[in-house]
Amino acid sequence: MAASAAVLILWGCGSRDLQAGTVAIDNAPAKAAADVPLIVVPEPRPAQGTVADTADTPRAVAPYKAGDARAVPQAATVSQTSRLLVWKGTPRGGSVAMLRIRSTGAKGVRLGLLVQKIPAGTVFRFHGGSPRKMLEVAGDEISSTIQRNLDAGDRSDDAKTYWSPDLRGDEATIEIELAPGVQPHELMIAIPRLSHIVV
Repeated sequence: MAASAAVLILWGCGSRDLQAGTVAIDNAPAKAAADVPLIVVPEPRPAQGTVADTADTPRAVAPYKAGDARAVPQAATVSQTSRLLVWKGTPRGGSVAMLRIRSTGAKGVRLGLLVQKIPAGTVFRFHGGSPRKMLEVAGDEISSTIQRNLDAGDRSDDAKTYWSPDLRGDEATIEIELAPGVQPHELMIAIPRLSHIVV
């Protein structure tokens, strides 16, 4: 996969979430999202036949978990994600679309972007619970990470997935801006899963 000139701008992340190639920027302008399509991720169903815990019920000590993986069935494929994105023109002559994803009850959310193709000049903005914080990640860092996985012989979806830093709060908004001359069908990403942070 060739490196792209895309940039990811991640909002609502604390400095503890910074990854290589990430720059924190304060005082980012807030964005109105009332008219942005919303996906509500379904909560997992309890296992059948589960016995309720009581004071006398012995419980095994389970490993500590900071978050749970949750499927996002509404955006599981490139075609599904493409249909959810409503594109509008920008003053620069490009296109922009936004999508909100909520995992009810989460204290933080990490989005897993399954990348097939990101056109050069694309910009992603991820809004979390704090609209005043922005993290910026160069697209070539994402492409390089994925390419290293592919070069190592891993062709799985995991190898092609880029995880955003922890976006605080139970809702994340992804905003995608395409450069002038780029058509929406040239962008090929899906958001098939997220990490529901519980701490």
